[in-house]
Amino acid sequence: MAKFCKQCGAPLEEGSLFCAGCGAALAPPQQPPAQQAPPPVQQAPPPVRPQPAPPPAYQQPPVQPQPVPPPPQQAPPPVQPPVQPPAYQPPPVPPPVQPPYQHPAYAAQPRKKKFPLWLLIVIIAAAVVVALVLIANVATGNVAGQDYFKLGPDEIPSVKLVLGEERDVTSYNSSTSGGVQTVTIVFKVAENQNYEMERYAGALMNSDGFVMITDNDFTGPTGTGFEFARRSVEEGYIVMARIDYDTSGYTLTFTRGTGTLTIN
Repeated sequence: MAKFCKQCGAPLEEGSLFCAGCGAALAPPQQPPAQQAPPPVQQAPPPVRPQPAPPPAYQQPPVQPQPVPPPPQQAPPPVQPPVQPPAYQPPPVPPPVQPPYQHPAYAAQPRKKKFPLWLLIVIIAAAVVVALVLIANVATGNVAGQDYFKLGPDEIPSVKLVLGEERDVTSYNSSTSGGVQTVTIVFKVAENQNYEMERYAGALMNSDGFVMITDNDFTGPTGTGFEFARRSVEEGYIVMARIDYDTSGYTLTFTRGTGTLTIN
């Protein structure tokens, strides 16, 4: 069957791919549809043999609960009869206490009250203080009124002996330690204190044999450590005298101990 070009209408040769008149491309001849192969025959799967079921796991048969017997019925406690309180009985009356026998003369005397201990202690302490004060007054009075101060076998002229009259003494002390005897006398301040001490120092050096160790100057308001020395009446001993003073009075200190004194 003759074919013509769809563009220009020129006849086409069998099997041409282009039109000889206009050169238009021609569509290739359609191949008859190939016969499709029949689909492969699906083979049926072999029949599945049923697997034997596994034996059931062993299960312990349920324990049947044992019936619990009811608790035994306890007999009710016996009813105690009410306790009757004992009949009231009055307490026994003790026999009267007989006081110890006392002589009529003793019983007639009134009972004395005990003296408080603390008051007794206070009275004793006050008595001791008064006694010490009296002893001190007696001692200072004796020192103020005596003519010599005594240190063992040595005698030193007193203030009364030098001045011709007593002076008030506030304290007196005498002690011995290590073979050294010390006497200390404290006088109250006097109206002409510096003049009296100068007279007393002069009496020690002029009439009693003392030698001045340190210079003495009694013109100031205070003075400390004016010392004098002499040989003791006992061989191998010396006697030292010291004068200290201030505005409250003056102090005489005498010391006696072993030693030698060289007087040029």
